[in-house]
Order: sequence, then structure tokens, then C-alpha cells
Amino acid sequence: MSSRQESRREEFLKEHWDGDRNHFQLSYGLRFGDDDMEEGNAILDGLIKVDHDSRSEQARSATASSTASGQQQQQQHGAGGAWPLMMKYSGIRIRTAGLT
Repeated sequence: MSSRQESRREEFLKEHWDGDRNHFQLSYGLRFGDDDMEEGNAILDGLIKVDHDSRSEQARSATASSTASGQQQQQQHGAGGAWPLMMKYSGIRIRTAGLT
């Protein structure tokens, strides 16, 4: 077992189980024998993978949502640079709207 994998397990336990391996093991009906620890590690590895996949999917959804929002704004204001433009020059804010 790699120390990196063990570190991930410890981080996951801290985040989701208050760092309590005993509580985690018991909640799955496992004790601290070699076989039960091995099974607990397999469960943890599966949970870590699901958590990672879920976070990756959320990030992809957020990126897709942001891209779609930008495309929608571009459609509303035109693709030719007709977006309202806000500039700051020497402390004076100048707003130009709809200039291409």
C-alpha cells in the first residue's frame, strides 16, 4: 500500500468521518482484523473514487454552465463586439454601450 493512498484515506476520513476510523469500520460492520481492515480499505477506496468523480462532474457542469451563459450573453448582445464596455482611465469610468 502506498503512503499516498493511505494519505487519501486519512483525508477522506477526516472530511467525512471526523477522522474516526473506528466509527467508519463499525458503521460497515467491520472490526480491526486484517481481513476487515482490508475490506474497509476497499470500501474507502471506492468512496474516494465516487467522491472524486462527483467533484469532477460538478466542475464540468459548472464550466459548461458558465460557457452556456457566456454564449447566451453573446447572442443577446451580438457576436461582433457589441457588448457594453466598461473602461477605467485615470480614475474616470467611461461606459460605452453597443459600440462595434
